[in-house]
Amino acid sequence: MIKKLIRFYVFSNIHISLAAGLFVLSSFLISNIGIDWSYVVFIICGTFIIYNINRFIALKKIGASQWSERHLVFEHRKTLFSTLSILFILCGTISFFSLSSALKKWLLIPMTISLAYVIPSFNKQRIRDLPYLKIILIGFAWSSFYTIPRLNLNLASQFIFLEKFLFFIGLTIPFDLRDSEVDKISGLKTLANSISQKGSIRIAILLLIFASLVAFFLYHLKVYSLQILGLLSLSYIVSGLLVFKSNGRRDFYYLAYLDGMIFLQGVLISIHLFFSI
Repeated sequence: MIKKLIRFYVFSNIHISLAAGLFVLSSFLISNIGIDWSYVVFIICGTFIIYNINRFIALKKIGASQWSERHLVFEHRKTLFSTLSILFILCGTISFFSLSSALKKWLLIPMTISLAYVIPSFNKQRIRDLPYLKIILIGFAWSSFYTIPRLNLNLASQFIFLEKFLFFIGLTIPFDLRDSEVDKISGLKTLANSISQKGSIRIAILLLIFASLVAFFLYHLKVYSLQILGLLSLSYIVSGLLVFKSNGRRDFYYLAYLDGMIFLQGVLISIHLFFSI
């Protein structure tokens, strides 16, 4: 029973949604600004909605023979997912309209990218179906949602964006490897099906190393404390180890453990800063 609940929690996208919420919560805490709980709730709800729209469209685009466990969970519980989606849409809408005008304006670009990523909009294509764009778009959207609470484009914000951008691209490359066969069948060119598996993994780990170097630079700028740098470095080391071992793994590994690195980074920073207040 517990195993089934855990798998439902992971495959229903509740896991990645809560991870997103903790991740942006840590952004407020690092920036030492008041927590906008409406923004945190909006990110949780928006993540759930976007990921489940993507799952629904994937069911239509690929044949049943290519469905994996994440698709089957969705297919077998359509009524439950429809109900949850309605609840998340309501909560997400209420939280969005509770945001300041400035936050709403900053959200327009990453929100548009997120929607265009999952909904066919360019010649009946999703922008994720354009060659080589998928991981770049994911990195840009996630990094934007993380840095938006700062509401400025100063040097520190730009480097924080770069750090998270590198982190998310490094974390996303294994997902590209997982989907490489389906992408080949659909004719989509990605990094993972253009170079070898070993080459893709090396690039992913290198990006995580660069992310940790940017974090060190932010420590040098006194944006991060030594403790924050240590926690971020720990999350990048664990992420690198999981990426290194990711080839040939089942869906649960990617959705629980790799997506869990977003959760880990958010929870480590949030717990540390909460107890430091």
